[in-house]
Amino acid sequence: MTKFEQLHAKDETALLCKMVEIITSNGSRGIREFTQAIGQTPLELWRDICAEAGRDECEPWDGYPDKALALETIEKIPDSTRLCSIRQTK
Repeated sequence: MTKFEQLHAKDETALLCKMVEIITSNGSRGIREFTQAIGQTPLELWRDICAEAGRDECEPWDGYPDKALALETIEKIPDSTRLCSIRQTK
């Protein structure tokens, strides 16, 4: 099973943007709030996001959902903040 940190930066960006898109689609402000609203666990949500991205199996980052991504992981994702904000405005 591929860990999030082992994915190519473009794949990480796609997964993160998809997660933001899904979580904010109903006005939720976080993973726990969203998953409680839809009756899923955070891990079930992650599996759905991976499946939508065409990945059969991928593990979230260490500490998901309570621990933010490590700074070094975020820094290797080029323009991830800008890309997610662009997708949210469309």
